[in-house]
Amino acid sequence: MRKIKFKIELVGEIDGVECIDSKVVKLLYLIDRYGSIYAASRSLGMAYSRAWELVSKLERALSTKIVERRRGGKGGGGAVLTSAGKAILEKYFSVYEKITGRKFEVSVLSDVYVPEVAYMGSNDPVVEKIFGIIRESLDTSIGIEWLGSGLGLSCISLGEADIAGIHLVDRDTGTYNIPYIEKMWLENSVVLVEGYLRDIGFITRRSLNYDDIIEGILSGELRIACRQRGSGTRTLLISILEKECRSRGLSFREVKQRIRGLDTEYKTHLDVVRAVASGEADVGLAIRWAAEQYRLDYLHVTWEHFDFVIRREILERRPIKEFLKVLSQDCRRIIEEFSGYRAKKNIGELVKIC
Repeated sequence: MRKIKFKIELVGEIDGVECIDSKVVKLLYLIDRYGSIYAASRSLGMAYSRAWELVSKLERALSTKIVERRRGGKGGGGAVLTSAGKAILEKYFSVYEKITGRKFEVSVLSDVYVPEVAYMGSNDPVVEKIFGIIRESLDTSIGIEWLGSGLGLSCISLGEADIAGIHLVDRDTGTYNIPYIEKMWLENSVVLVEGYLRDIGFITRRSLNYDDIIEGILSGELRIACRQRGSGTRTLLISILEKECRSRGLSFREVKQRIRGLDTEYKTHLDVVRAVASGEADVGLAIRWAAEQYRLDYLHVTWEHFDFVIRREILERRPIKEFLKVLSQDCRRIIEEFSGYRAKKNIGELVKIC
């Protein structure tokens, strides 16, 4: 019989939920070491989206920030562990050494791939098409992470993303994107680039009207497939449900306890559509193009503004110039290939944020 090797896995629980293990600890240690979630995840051979999931899960369990932005420095800042994050490392290392009699070790990959351009933000098939054209024309490496609009902006603020695609609607004013850039104090460090409009609506397997869908969601009769936290689509969904609760004299805080599916997090629009098509969910909010790929019933809700945020300091880089060129000169032709898209009159123009 071959030799069997045993190892100990130390796991930390918060209110019965496992959220701290060796993988999380290694990630936090390397974030602290490199000042970058991106570099830390690459060093571990971990998907960047997975790294954010682990950090977000821990922050939700603790109800406090573990990683925050460090202002200043090369690239405009970076990621840094909070005092809570550092305390977790110290506690884990101490308990691990007490149990095993040795120090906790962190090994990393020797060859870490870092793309020349990093897109982190909302999921969109047109974005994939645009970057495919840029890859061919410049023969450059481009990393794409479907993190959602909110995390895309966070990555911009950390200096880890070069471009973020966002479609975040302000619940109070109905204005897209600029209010969120202002809320994150990014006005002086980024530019907003006009993009295009996307048709977004409710997807179901059978034909339902708007009122039937809303009543079904609020009552818990219909299970909904949601995009991940921080995504523009999830933000729009919550805005719609809050508005409908107010019109009915209901408290959304109370109603959401019976809404089925709010705890789900699908990374892409196609993931949402597949969940509905397979019966995992009864309804989802997604773009029309995705619904048509699976020939599902579609009910229009709104035309949303899909724009791009780029860090000012990299505007002169060749891949960024090429991106702006393709967006302004070729995007009208590109979106003709996709149903549910409209080009803005000033697509590709840089917007001054006051």
